[in-house]
Amino acid sequence: MPTEWQSAHHDERPRFPRIEADEGEDPARFLAEPLEPDTGTGTSGQLALARIRGLETLGLVRAYRAVERTLHGGERQAIKDALDEREQELSNEIQ
Repeated sequence: MPTEWQSAHHDERPRFPRIEADEGEDPARFLAEPLEPDTGTGTSGQLALARIRGLETLGLVRAYRAVERTLHGGERQAIKDALDEREQELSNEIQ
């Protein structure tokens, strides 16, 4: 059953155009999907975790964190852990 921000159609998702303009991508593209095992559709939320591991800036990490909170009313533990880990890695690279 779709939530208030999801449509019954898979081609529609929440959009964050300001973040996309500022950061070059819209995290909702990855974070709108539920985190559950892939059922053969190729749209498992595991793609979000893979994308987070490839984030290249702290600004993108912050953008993903903000979108995750907006979409899901907080941070799902797996997403939070991945963002925390990536943030730490990027912070260590800066030092």
